[in-house]
Amino acid sequence: MRPQVYSDDRIFESISVVLAQQGYEALTLNNIAVQAKLSPAILSKRFGSKKGMLLAYYESLVKATQKGFSKLSEHALPLADALTEILTQWLIFIKNPQECSNFMMLYLKLSTEQEFIEISKRRHKIIDAEVKAILEKSMRRGEMQCQDIAGMSLVLQAAVTGAAMLWCRDDENIDPRRFIATCIKTIIGSNSGGGLNEQPN
Repeated sequence: MRPQVYSDDRIFESISVVLAQQGYEALTLNNIAVQAKLSPAILSKRFGSKKGMLLAYYESLVKATQKGFSKLSEHALPLADALTEILTQWLIFIKNPQECSNFMMLYLKLSTEQEFIEISKRRHKIIDAEVKAILEKSMRRGEMQCQDIAGMSLVLQAAVTGAAMLWCRDDENIDPRRFIATCIKTIIGSNSGGGLNEQPN
């Protein structure tokens, strides 16, 4: 019998599907193996355990974040648009409030694992550095004035996290991308006063 051919990307995509559709508790080696059409033994040999598999998966999200930022840096966008693009990348693979809740649960469940904490800190540094770079470019272009770039970056990220949590609770009245765009405009001082579902320019 030929050995099964697989890639880490295939496995990570399967983890995303199972997590989004079934939740954190369904992230067993058996369930991921079924979704990826592989044997559980392959996953056990590759990652050693469920914890090892999920740490590798979260590491892949860090790389995806870097890749997404690299693509966005190729385009010159107005400040609010650039920040919205950067801070809503996660909506590419999270389609509804339940999926958002499920991905948040992954973060909460692993939040006491030291290896996960280190990976999470690296991801935060990448996001924070990119947001600050966008703000600094905007200041050089004369689009805005800010005495505390670091503080504004943290507030913007906190607003996105809060918007995601509110979306999980009220999906009927909140369009997450538009809501986040409105939050960003409010923070940078260019909000036009529209409601939660106002179409961003």
